[in-house]
Amino acid sequence: MAKALHIRLKSKPGKESEVEQLLRDIYLAVQRKPPATPWYGYRLNESVFGIFEAAHDDSDREAHLKGEASEILKERGASILAEPAQVELLDLVAFRLGGGSAAAAIVDDVVNGVRAAAVPAA
Repeated sequence: MAKALHIRLKSKPGKESEVEQLLRDIYLAVQRKPPATPWYGYRLNESVFGIFEAAHDDSDREAHLKGEASEILKERGASILAEPAQVELLDLVAFRLGGGSAAAAIVDDVVNGVRAAAVPAA
């Protein structure tokens, strides 16, 4: 079964723009990895942000938790987050993305247990 991470980030008051920048910097670190699984940084409300990242399996998910993006979060999080990041480990059981997109093809491969060798051309 495909796995995922959900990481909840609550900003300290007045640090919302810095949390947004943190997500952009983490995204850049994720972009340096070989393309394999979907990654989303989002804002839920004024002070709550998050990351959703799919993984092929438990070992892939564990690698995500120990990678460059995780180090960026650890280095900068204490100064801008109101509380430690809340990490939830998820099992993906169903999904839907827009038809025909590279992201949809990757998620389909992840959920169906196929390791994609490369991202299809958009």
